[in-house]
Formats: sequence, structure tokens, C-alpha cells
Amino acid sequence: MKHVATFALLVLLCTPAKAQYGGMGGGMGGGVAARPMTPAESVDLEILQMEQEADKAVLKEALLAQARLGMKPVPGGKAEKEQFAEETAMLRDFIAKKKDAMTTRAAEMADKRTAGRRAPAAARASQTTEGDNKQDAVERYEKAKIEVQLLQAQINLMQEPLGNAVTALATADIAASNDETQRDKADAARKTYDKIKEKVAELNKRLYQEQQVMLPMMQQMQQVQQMGMMGGGFR
Repeated sequence: MKHVATFALLVLLCTPAKAQYGGMGGGMGGGVAARPMTPAESVDLEILQMEQEADKAVLKEALLAQARLGMKPVPGGKAEKEQFAEETAMLRDFIAKKKDAMTTRAAEMADKRTAGRRAPAAARASQTTEGDNKQDAVERYEKAKIEVQLLQAQINLMQEPLGNAVTALATADIAASNDETQRDKADAARKTYDKIKEKVAELNKRLYQEQQVMLPMMQQMQQVQQMGMMGGGFR
């Protein structure tokens, strides 16, 4: 259902407003003539959808691997450091390529869905601009969605070290309150806690920002779902 709603959102965003009323005749200023997709176009679109789903699954695994790698301490040996740096760079490059591929493919899918639509000559210029803006919005949504997946994975992985830091700080504070010679340990525990807390706070801040980018699209997705529940909207 989630994938269907996302796909329907792409269709809604890339369909000019007049197209929704095209079946109401010339009284609305003329609709947008459309033709059904050819079998070849339908197959191409289906393949793009499968490729998008496959890339999404692979990217999720890569994001989790990157987050886990980021939690590991940097090795001390030279050879280990080089291997660590190489793995980090490979993951970063792989994730960047997958992000670009998914964003490009999302735009291509939207183009294929609207390939059969022909606007009246007088409206083509304005509809082209409108379509470009909507395509940009789709691309921003797709990028933000991927970033949200990464940030959520990182936040989840930070919960265990954060919990350990809280426990260590609480234990050290109690020990220092009974024995001042333990104060240095308590201070060190607090520094560790503050560092992890700051990291988690920064991740949550970035997560909120990316979610705000997604919010307008999510609201339109809800509209699509409501239209589907009402029987498909205009007929």
C-alpha cells in the first residue's frame, strides 16, 4: 500500500491541474487530451518500478552498514586504518550513486506517466513551468526520504551507547559524591555523555529538517489515499 500511494503521488504531482477536470468538457476551458500507454511503455514503467524497489532495498542495507561502521572506533594499525578508510569511502560513494540513480529514476517514472498527455498550445508554456516545479518537488521529496532513512538508522544505533553513557555517568556521579577521589572519573563520564548527547541531538535536528521537506508531499499522499478510498476521485 505504501508503494502504491507513493506511485500515485508521483502521478498526482506531475498531472496539470486542468487534467483532473478534463472529463467535464469545454466549460472548464478545455481538458488535456490523453492517450493510453502502449504495452511497451507500460512494460518500461513496470521495469523502472522494480529497479526502484531493488535499489531502495540495497540502499537501506548500505545505509545501515554505513551507520554501523561509523560507530566503530578508528583502528590503530596503519593497515587497519587504510582498510577502514577504504571501506568508508566505498560505502559513501555507493550510497551517493544509489541516491542519484533513485532520484533520476523517480523523475523518469513521472515523465513516462505523463508522456501521453498533450496540453493545448496556448497552455503548453505555463504547464511546462508547472511540470518542472512539480518534478523538482518530487526530487526533493525522494532525496529527503532517503536522508530520513539514514538518520533514523543512525539514531537507532546511537541509543545503546547513549544508554551506556547515562548509566556510566549516573554510577560515576554517585561514586564521586561519596569519594572525591572519584571526581575525575565522573568528569570523564560526563564528557563522554555530553559528546554522545550532542551527536544524538544533531541527528534529531537534521531528521526534523528532512521530515519538514517531506511534509507537503506526505500531505498530498494522504489526499491520494483518501481519493482512492472514495472510489478513485473524478470519473
